[in-house]
Amino acid sequence: MNLHTAWDGTQKMIESIIKLITAIIEYLRERNIPFKKVSLGLILIFVISIIGFWSWKKYNRIYIKIISPVNGQIVNQIETIRGTYRNVPSDFRIWIVVYSHSDRVFYPHQSHAIITNQGNWVSYNVNIGSSVDSGEEFDIIALLVDNKAQEKFEQCNSRLIGCWLNILPNGTKEFDEITVQRK
Repeated sequence: MNLHTAWDGTQKMIESIIKLITAIIEYLRERNIPFKKVSLGLILIFVISIIGFWSWKKYNRIYIKIISPVNGQIVNQIETIRGTYRNVPSDFRIWIVVYSHSDRVFYPHQSHAIITNQGNWVSYNVNIGSSVDSGEEFDIIALLVDNKAQEKFEQCNSRLIGCWLNILPNGTKEFDEITVQRK
């Protein structure tokens, strides 16, 4: 499964609705039934289909949100980041990355977030800056990462001199971001 699967499903749903309406119109033409008599019915079918489609899309899309800390909060150097999720594919991981405004680099956390069956995730001991970064602003970003991006983060974290990235690797998708200030 990849990040485009949801769009592929959306396309298929739209194509199915169009095929249904086209089939109804053909049926009406074959039986010489005036289109005006049933146009209200077709509009009703279309509206019901769209409502169903949007309901399906709302509950089947991937959702990742940071719930703690909150945007604008003053935080410690080491924090626990918590959030909620829905429909994360099994071959992807939620990963926290801290972006330093002053250094202009990304610092990926040592490991992916721990997810639960109750729709929650947690990332323990996230390092937000160093001991000299009091008052500095940082972005905490919740990413969805594929296996290749996960490997890049793990390689980065295995370096002895520290882990930072100028750009995020391919295979990452940002789902939520908050800005915090260091205590």
